[in-house]
Amino acid sequence: QGAGGGQGDSVAEHLSAAVDPQWLEEFDGHVLEVALAQVRPGFDDATWKAFDLTWIGNVKPQDAAAQIGKSAAWVYKARFRVLKRLREEVEFLTEDAAVLHRPM
Repeated sequence: QGAGGGQGDSVAEHLSAAVDPQWLEEFDGHVLEVALAQVRPGFDDATWKAFDLTWIGNVKPQDAAAQIGKSAAWVYKARFRVLKRLREEVEFLTEDAAVLHRPM
């Protein structure tokens, strides 16, 4: 674990009582945007397209597979790999945020 000692499990848990819910939603959106930008270079175009179509675009994996020219199983695996890495990046970013926003 990083310097936050596992406090990044949920930024909302630490801040919800003191912070405007709209601000939290915007913050979470920003964290996701930064995380997406950080992890994107680690994946080839086909893998990213599978993730983008199915997770962001809400396209059925079978339809995404047809568009990419891969099997549905390949699309599921590709999406899983990206989501795993994305989850790690979000945890890293929110752990840092929890340390910065810890009540004094």
